Amino acid sequence: MTEDKTEYVFYTADPQNNTVYLTSEKWDLLTEKHPELHGEESEIKKTVENPDTIYKDKDFEHTFCYYRAHNNTILRTYGLNVKVVVDRESQGAIKTTYFTDRSKEKDGLVYSKPSVPKKND
Repeated sequence: MTEDKTEYVFYTADPQNNTVYLTSEKWDLLTEKHPELHGEESEIKKTVENPDTIYKDKDFEHTFCYYRAHNNTILRTYGLNVKVVVDRESQGAIKTTYFTDRSKEKDGLVYSKPSVPKKND
């Protein structure tokens, strides 16, 4: 039996209790393609653990797109939201992640963060 030597940036669960992980190898590829991601591992993990929305990808059956608005002024030049694309057929492997203003998903909402009721003063 071979031992798994995979190194992980993180291994966590989403609000629907699905496992999601990011390998160091994938992270290196993503930061090469999107250098603005350097140092933003916690933003990516927060998006998985506490997304605003999760959509089923319209083109790929086992792929889900997680979105969360961020407050980083500098990163807003790349987009207002963090998007994390997860392949659940690969036991929750992150396929890609980036900052964006657009969502190609119009249908297929599978999760929306519960809204917090406003206090009446």
